[in-house]
Amino acid sequence: MHHCKIEVISNSNHIQQVYCGLEELARRNVIHIEQTFDTNSDTFISNIKNVPAAQSSRVKLTFNHSIKVFIDLDDNEHINEEGLLWCRYYYKRSFNKTSHSKISNRIQAFGLNYMVKPNFPSIQSLLRIWHMSVGKERLKGLIRELDIFNWVSYQPLLKDLFCLPQNKLNFKILFICRLWEPTQDDYFSQSEQQVADRISINQMRVSCLKILKREFGEQFVGGLVPTAYAMKNHKELVFVNKELTNKKNYLNFLKDFSICISTAGLSNSTGWKFAEYLAFSKGIVSEKLHFDSGKGLEKNKHYFEFNSPEECVFYVKKLRNNHQLLNEMQHNNRKYYQEHLHPEQLMLNVINSCIN
Repeated sequence: MHHCKIEVISNSNHIQQVYCGLEELARRNVIHIEQTFDTNSDTFISNIKNVPAAQSSRVKLTFNHSIKVFIDLDDNEHINEEGLLWCRYYYKRSFNKTSHSKISNRIQAFGLNYMVKPNFPSIQSLLRIWHMSVGKERLKGLIRELDIFNWVSYQPLLKDLFCLPQNKLNFKILFICRLWEPTQDDYFSQSEQQVADRISINQMRVSCLKILKREFGEQFVGGLVPTAYAMKNHKELVFVNKELTNKKNYLNFLKDFSICISTAGLSNSTGWKFAEYLAFSKGIVSEKLHFDSGKGLEKNKHYFEFNSPEECVFYVKKLRNNHQLLNEMQHNNRKYYQEHLHPEQLMLNVINSCIN
């Protein structure tokens, strides 16, 4: 059994995938977990004070008392200097081999990220909430963590985020997305580049929705999440079934679709939807992935890649018109999930890579 020391510096939704995987491994007696809180870390301090950097999603792991691993699941390419100096292995979600290899050969791809929690609460998760929140937020967090039947609020559990290929489904396409307010953010002021980035994301999503609706009619289901910005600027594209923009309903809804569409996120990140589509064994048509998603993921095997709305339509039609091709992609994605994306297997792959 391996010893795993977790030094908590963040409890953000991005990092729950790591905690989930480690806690599942602990339940199987593959590892023994010791959890501490790195209260001197700049990231920890900003998180506990709930200031903008609270969105930082990083964790320090030490395996067998000597092998230091820093996992960075932030959306952007930025490398945390504190973490890089501390660790032997630096796993980066938004990994760019060209730029990151120039910084250090210790930086490598983590893989795809999505929000997922273990099926049952753990002492570790309760302690993270206790230490990383205060006041009413602490109380709400503890109640939410203990609410394994999701009576109070919904958190996607491991058992909710998997589906075998559904080969006999009626052909349907899904694309539900949101628009970003270009000049406003809950946490940060926007640079000119960030404003341009959000405008570009919005334009691609709107253009894809329009052409998909036009080309596929009733076979297409989707639209914009009904935010104030979407209602003001593209009311005709807002998804009218508000129940299905609820996360729990959305995941149940997802099972019924043959093909799902994905576009780039902020800072060109690969969004959670892409990982969820893999977990649900879907045919995937995705805007170009800007970052290396780790071992095993292949264009034209696990997804088709588009650079324009017209290309998006082309690849959707290619899958629609070739049932065998769609079936192969769905089964490839089921296998990829089991070997690389399931949180338990993902973290076991990290451990094996570092220790062996």
